[in-house]
Amino acid sequence: MSLKKILTTIGCVFLFLILCAVANDIIRSMKSEKTKENNKAPTTEENVKVDTCIAKDSRSIRNDKTTIVIEEGTKIIQKGAYSQYIGYTNVEFPNSVEEIRPNAFDSCIDLQEVHLPSSLKEIGIEAFVNCYALQKVILPNSITKIWKNPFWGSDNLMIVFENGANENNFFMLNNNYLIDKRDSSIICYFGRNPIIDNIPSF
Repeated sequence: MSLKKILTTIGCVFLFLILCAVANDIIRSMKSEKTKENNKAPTTEENVKVDTCIAKDSRSIRNDKTTIVIEEGTKIIQKGAYSQYIGYTNVEFPNSVEEIRPNAFDSCIDLQEVHLPSSLKEIGIEAFVNCYALQKVILPNSITKIWKNPFWGSDNLMIVFENGANENNFFMLNNNYLIDKRDSSIICYFGRNPIIDNIPSF
């Protein structure tokens, strides 16, 4: 083989190696950009869409400024969403709310009555804690999970179920105790200091 052919062959091989290296760099760069795109934080608009789908958190109020009105379509009321809303005596729930998370209405000290919607399934721990003026809570028959001490601090509270009943399929009221019928555990005592002699036995 002549020297010219050898040099030509070497040149072609060298050029091929260069092209392979460039192609690899391009592929690596494209993968890196895709990874960054996948890992980037969602934009504000994306967050809003997610929040809208999962848990609308409306803070709208009536002009009389005594009623907190939860937005229609809300399914979850987030933790601490209405904490320390002073001056509001009532909450208006749409028939779409399924969960009230912990401390959602913590220290709403002027809240007087809460009629929970028939769609509600779960009340988080201390959801209405330190609502000192709270006098009446109406629980829906749909409720299946109530965490501990949801109404702690409401000394003058009366709790009833829909239609004035004292129980549903999962909970019962006995001597001012709210009790989980599935394991006979006490969820909370409502009213003034509990009387030890009146603790229900099972």
